[in-house]
Amino acid sequence: MVNSSRVILPKPAGIPENDALIRIFRWTRLHTWYVQYVCSIIYEQGYENIDVAEVNRVLHRIMTDFEPQYINYRNLLQATSSDS
Repeated sequence: MVNSSRVILPKPAGIPENDALIRIFRWTRLHTWYVQYVCSIIYEQGYENIDVAEVNRVLHRIMTDFEPQYINYRNLLQATSSDS
């Protein structure tokens, strides 16, 4: 049985060892759109040198900005599952 709670991603080739990048890659699971979205917010904030703390702030912002949509998705899924 595979434990899906902890996904171990290989280090991408050509990427320097950087804890902030590793945090982004693990959180996004290397989905291109999500990596680009997180990086665009970091760029928008004007950070020149980022560390894990800045990445965590951006990730928290993403989760809180979209919280109403996530709650609606959860409610729709619960309503659909109770209809079955």
